Amino acid sequence: MWKVRSNASERASRDAAQKATALQVIADIKKAHVWPDPIVTQVVPFTNFYRAEDYHISYCEKNTGNSYCQFVVGPEVEKFRKEYRTRLK
Repeated sequence: MWKVRSNASERASRDAAQKATALQVIADIKKAHVWPDPIVTQVVPFTNFYRAEDYHISYCEKNTGNSYCQFVVGPEVEKFRKEYRTRLK
């Protein structure tokens, strides 16, 4: 999601392959100069998973009329689908 959302965050990897993929994507984005500022994302080992409260799960699918879902999340999802359509199942 780095190409869609933000250049600063932390991403957890579960194994060496996932870490390698994340680092390759970061390198590709840096090379393509997608963001004007440096990417400072850290790829760290996965430690804990916290399940969201029920009202957060599939929020935008359940609240299609919500303006945040329509004007922020919707365009980001479409951009992601367009960019990665060959990788989507």
